[in-house]
Formats: sequence, C-alpha cells, structure tokens
Amino acid sequence: DVYKRPRQYTRTLIHVDQQFRYERPLTAGAYSVSGTVDRVRERSGAWFVTFRAVAECEEGPVVFATSTFLMSNQPAGEPGEDRGEPPARDRNESRSAASASGGVAIEPLPKSASRLDLVRYAAATGDFNPIHWDHASARAAGLDGTVVHGLLMHAWLSQLATTVAAGSVPIVAIKSRFRAPLAPAAAAVAAGEAVKTDGPSADLRLRLSSGGTDMVTATATVRLGEE
Repeated sequence: DVYKRPRQYTRTLIHVDQQFRYERPLTAGAYSVSGTVDRVRERSGAWFVTFRAVAECEEGPVVFATSTFLMSNQPAGEPGEDRGEPPARDRNESRSAASASGGVAIEPLPKSASRLDLVRYAAATGDFNPIHWDHASARAAGLDGTVVHGLLMHAWLSQLATTVAAGSVPIVAIKSRFRAPLAPAAAAVAAGEAVKTDGPSADLRLRLSSGGTDMVTATATVRLGEE
C-alpha cells in the first residue's frame, strides 16, 4: 500500500548552474511562463535535473532559461563546524579581493547579503528553500549554516555585466556555475574582464569571490550598443 510506505523527501536541493538567453527587452507587463523537465540523470543516489523555461509576451519569447539542479533525500555532505548565524541586518562589503586574470578589467562591485536580505529575496522570488533562512535545515542539508541564494549571486554578476553593456537588451546570454556557498554577511566581490570584442558585442568572463575563493563563475555575451 503506497500510503504505508515511508515518505521520501528532498533533503538536498542544490542549484548547479543557470543560463539565460534574452531575445527582447524585459519590461513591466504580462508574461506567459512555461517550463519542462528536459533531462534527469542519476548518479550515486542523487539526481541531476535539467529544467528549461521560456517567458513570452505578446510579441514573442523574451527570455529562455536552462537550470541544472542536484536533488537527493540525503545530505550533500557532512557539515563542517557550526558557524552560527550573524545578526539579521549585518552586511560586509569590501573591494579588496578583485583582480583581473587577463583581458580588459571591469570595475568590480562589492557585494554582501544580510540574513534579512535573504528573507526579502525569498519573498520577492518565491524561493523559500529553507537552507537560505533556517539554520537547522541548512545544517541538515550538509552546510555550515544558511547560504545566499544562487540566483541572487547570479543577479550580482548580471549587474556587473550591464556596467559595460548598452542598448535595450544589454545582455545577450549569461551562464553561471555555482561553485561554493556564500554565507550571509560575508564580504564578496563581483569582478571580471572582457576577453573578446567583436563589433557590437563582447564576451565577458565573470566571477564572484569571497576570501580568495570563487563562489560563482560566469561567461556572458553583452551588447555594446544598439545594432
């Protein structure tokens, strides 16, 4: 009897990577959003799920998205030392960790999110995964404490990309790889460089770093002006 079986639940949900491709300006208005599970791969008791979505307006597709998630009913690993949580409003922004590794450097952006910021972001986006606001849930998932949303860090890198872009659709495409969790109130720096310029567009290499570690790396293609 299915009702007598132990319940299986997702103990770990990790956002592995995220890609967006923009087709036209993203403006205020009504959109239709649809999505599909494109691929599911099992590896050692964990599932890698590829999800594709598109947001459309009356004129046609606006943005295409591809996401990869790791899902499991087991913790991602053994949590390290319990670091506790900072005061709810604490942030720590510093420009000290940014450096170019080649190409034309982009002016870095200092970033940090308080625990209150994460609750606000969850309310704005609907992403209430408890690893972002509940310490016990984060520890049970194998983390040292709560962590910043992956898409918030992606947004910081998108913001950095727009500082050298122009036009009504400044970002053509951007793909982020989430490499390490960022703790609330930790100082981070969004930095990068232009590695290739081809007419009206440029290819960027971006990263969000904290304490000498890359938490997120990304590549982006941006427009330098209207064609």
